[in-house]
Amino acid sequence: MKHDPRLAQYPLTREQSVFASVWYNMTYAYSLDSHRVRVMHAVNILEELMRLTTLPHASNEDRWMVAREAIGILESEAALKREALNAATTGIRTLLGKSFGEKFDKGAIEKGRALLESHLREYVDLLRRYYVDEVIQGLHDAVLAPDARPEPERFKEIRSLTGSLISCLIARGQSIEGLYQLYRQVLVPIKPQKKAYVFAQRFDLLKKLITSESRAWRACFAIDGVTDTRSFPPQIGDIVFNPEAPEEMGALPGMKEQGHRLFAYGWADAIDARTAGQLVHDRINRVLDLVRFEYDRANIVVSDQFAVPKPTGPDWRLLPIPKVVPNPQSSVSPEELDAFARNVGRLVTGERFSREGRDRVLAAFRLYRMGADTTSFENKLVNWWTGLEFLAKGMSGSGPIGDAVEDSVTPVLMGVSVINHLTAYREVLLEHSVELVDTPSGQPIALKELDCAQLYDVLAQPAHRRTVNDRLRDVPLTQMRFDQFIGFLASPGDMNTFLGRAEQGLRWHLQRIYRARCDIVHSAGRMVNIALLCANLEAYLKSALTALLAAFGRIPTLASPTEFFIRAEHSYANARETLGRGNTGALKAFLTELKPQQV
Repeated sequence: MKHDPRLAQYPLTREQSVFASVWYNMTYAYSLDSHRVRVMHAVNILEELMRLTTLPHASNEDRWMVAREAIGILESEAALKREALNAATTGIRTLLGKSFGEKFDKGAIEKGRALLESHLREYVDLLRRYYVDEVIQGLHDAVLAPDARPEPERFKEIRSLTGSLISCLIARGQSIEGLYQLYRQVLVPIKPQKKAYVFAQRFDLLKKLITSESRAWRACFAIDGVTDTRSFPPQIGDIVFNPEAPEEMGALPGMKEQGHRLFAYGWADAIDARTAGQLVHDRINRVLDLVRFEYDRANIVVSDQFAVPKPTGPDWRLLPIPKVVPNPQSSVSPEELDAFARNVGRLVTGERFSREGRDRVLAAFRLYRMGADTTSFENKLVNWWTGLEFLAKGMSGSGPIGDAVEDSVTPVLMGVSVINHLTAYREVLLEHSVELVDTPSGQPIALKELDCAQLYDVLAQPAHRRTVNDRLRDVPLTQMRFDQFIGFLASPGDMNTFLGRAEQGLRWHLQRIYRARCDIVHSAGRMVNIALLCANLEAYLKSALTALLAAFGRIPTLASPTEFFIRAEHSYANARETLGRGNTGALKAFLTELKPQQV
């Protein structure tokens, strides 16, 4: 959970602070994936279900999986409880429940298919017309005219509405980087303001910007490595090429004329300039794919920044193309870095791992690098999924690939998720100088020195929960989320419920990424926002690789990735079982297995 200290500079109510903090965390580059905006919301989850319903090669199992997720979203989204959408939502949820019950039933799916498809089309049309307006109005009411409900209930509603809005805006074509800039320039301005800050005016401006229609943008990219710029075709398709830079762009860094450089221009209709740049960038690369094939086989490189005219005046500005949302940057100690280097060295030079196992791990590292180096979201997703597949499944075995990867990596990712939460909330305590005192000794607890199991025990203590709540009073969203997580730590049953809910969402998401990979490979398009899918997939691959290397260094007899995943599956299942019996010991042991304390 990240907190922007600049919030304190502006006169915000607690509700307005929660709204701004949610927007910040959902669009901030280094948020945990669990704090980042969700990929799916009410509109695109039902669009995905309708799409699967029309595809002859889609299985009923896939439809059931998406429908079950849709039912959960329709039940939880605060926007759908508003008067304009509540009755219709209740009706469609009932129909979905009849066809797609808690257990898969092919007969029920086929029996209610025609009726459900008819009502789905009507309901999705309703959402397309009213969903965004209802979300915005709900937010307006919640942050500018709050009712008398308890704070946790109201804050939960604000978080749900904000997540629905941002997810929908991304699905409509806005970039997550552009939405983050709205936070920095509109909600919580980074530059000093000449006029007094009035949140209601800022909210109205935000509404105007996010509901504006798409417009035509002209974008210019520099292309380097062209063998002969003078003989290069002046236009291919709708992309114009010119070796001379326009005078108005001469002052922009990276946009000056030089040998073997061309400037490529294109137009795109988009909501914001960053999205337009991404569209033109994709079209330029498609053209250059053909050029590289026959005309010029040199290593032609398109810049990852572009020039675009400012909305007012003749000047141009330079923007980066939207990229994958970066994941949290690890704070690695010298001891942890040394352990990582030793484990990699043993893997590369040692004989303990089987040759097949070593090849799988090294292939996953190579595919991770290839995905990181490319600017194409499709290439990133295919490379990173293949790396995860090599790591979890290898080249052996039969059966569905998506299921095999899901079953192998889910236990590891669930354990890593708990570790990430513990680590993130420790950083919150350190950032806000919250001191926890050991009751028997009366001495401050050295939070930095605790391993995951020790930190788990400390945060689960009721006295510390009261201290944390009191000290985080001025950061209401962080206070609410931290208190919720401490509640899970303090109750084995609640932690088990939390893990079960999170695990189901993770499994659905892994299957969605696999379907997106299949769509790309088979040229069938893509279903949902691929940038967010890539961000999450990168986190999954890095987490699995890091945990595997740690286990390789900790267990001297570990001989293959398969052994690692089998052991993790057993440890996680044991942790869930013992949580159900009211014991947290096995879960804490599993966390220590995945991230042992460095000595």
